[in-house]
Amino acid sequence: MWCARCSARCGSRARAFGAARVSQLTALAAAVPSLSAYRSRRRRNGAKREAKWAALLPFGVTVDVLSEVLPLQASVAAVDRHTQQVAERLENELGDEQPFFIEGCQRDWNALPRPDGPLTVGIDGGYVHARDGDNRKAGWFELIVGKSVPTDGSAKCFGFVTSCDTKPKRRLAELLKAHGLQMNQAITFLSDGGDNVRDLQWSRFAPCAM
Repeated sequence: MWCARCSARCGSRARAFGAARVSQLTALAAAVPSLSAYRSRRRRNGAKREAKWAALLPFGVTVDVLSEVLPLQASVAAVDRHTQQVAERLENELGDEQPFFIEGCQRDWNALPRPDGPLTVGIDGGYVHARDGDNRKAGWFELIVGKSVPTDGSAKCFGFVTSCDTKPKRRLAELLKAHGLQMNQAITFLSDGGDNVRDLQWSRFAPCAM
């Protein structure tokens, strides 16, 4: 079989492919993007799984646990890197900070279905001993942590470093949103009354928040 384009130019002979071979190559070419997307999704899911464990356990223990329960050969450096990547991706997905998060008007709120029950949010602050490399005397930093507890369902937690986080109100708003907060739903905040904690809870996440 001669290739008309090549024959006129150089007289080279093109190799003939059977119909089955062409079909195989076509299917393989179509599958390459799917395989690439699958591998990318698998890497993201693996990194997310590592980050979840690393948020609860020391990195070294996380590596041991993952090696025991999953067919993974993780390392402390890999868990550290993947946790940082997941954190950066989540931070980039976080919306802009706002002074308040109430949406709509009374007419809109009256049209909403009756909520399942109130949300109870406990917030507290504290100080954690800092470390900079091998320096175990790098001072202290302040944390604010909290937990949102619905009337029915599982609780959700949040936390941030006050000197670093630029979107604390947005962070809590997204937590309440994940719990299905409606604008006609009551929120009860429990805190120790510190200035920064009090400022956070008075950010007006819903009209019935108190």
